[in-house]
Amino acid sequence: MRKIFCIFAVFILISPALAEGEVDKTTVVATASYVEGAYNTMNEAKQDTLSSSNVVESGSGAMVTAVTASNGTVTVSKSEVTIPVGSTSSTTRATIWLE
Repeated sequence: MRKIFCIFAVFILISPALAEGEVDKTTVVATASYVEGAYNTMNEAKQDTLSSSNVVESGSGAMVTAVTASNGTVTVSKSEVTIPVGSTSSTTRATIWLE
């Protein structure tokens, strides 16, 4: 009888902890230093935004032939669309356009 009473008493003592379940995460408060550290980490990892000052076009035409990036500047190389005249290795090219 004493063993049953002890087991029952332990069960009564731990049952509120078992009934608690998962913690409501909407009421957990983060410290200011944690938030500041998370912000600083994300801020240091972000990339620069592209603007007209750091995107450079090279050449003219409608076809992009290359895109390179160096030191925060993106260079887009463009060319006209051409076809060889006479043979595939001909240096004489005809410019074409598509609509």
